[in-house]
Amino acid sequence: MFKTIAEQRAFGHRLMGGVLWGLVLAVTGAALLLKGPWLALGLGAAALAGGATLAGASDKDGAGGRMAIAAALMGLVSLMVAAFKGHPWQIDLHMAYFAALAALVIYCDWRAILAGAAVVAVHHLTLSFLLPAAVFPGSAGLGRVMVHAVILIAAAAILMWVCQS
Repeated sequence: MFKTIAEQRAFGHRLMGGVLWGLVLAVTGAALLLKGPWLALGLGAAALAGGATLAGASDKDGAGGRMAIAAALMGLVSLMVAAFKGHPWQIDLHMAYFAALAALVIYCDWRAILAGAAVVAVHHLTLSFLLPAAVFPGSAGLGRVMVHAVILIAAAAILMWVCQS
């Protein structure tokens, strides 16, 4: 389909841009339907998507734009998890981190995968102590975070290897 990696990455930018803005709508809509803080989450989601869109546009061919989009993508997944705070599906939405991480393979750039995984790791570690209910319903402890970290590292390592192949 693509003759060069540059063509694939350009397509990836367009695709991921659509995904980012689709997630803005999804986060806002989910929070609204679940009677959560839809305005705050929606504005936060729009700020993430907007910043990443600008970064991607200003660095179309460089790793910086891809890494910014990857970081924003994971941030938007985090906001989606937050929109479902207290809902039975909150924990299920953690699967979206792995789907989003896998989608970043479109860039064929291990740095985008690493940036996305780093955002998830910092997010989970930080919030599990500062605001545990935003990440894990019920209880959050170091053991639970470590299980997630090991799974995240394994997935990211394999995806980064695929990007290098």
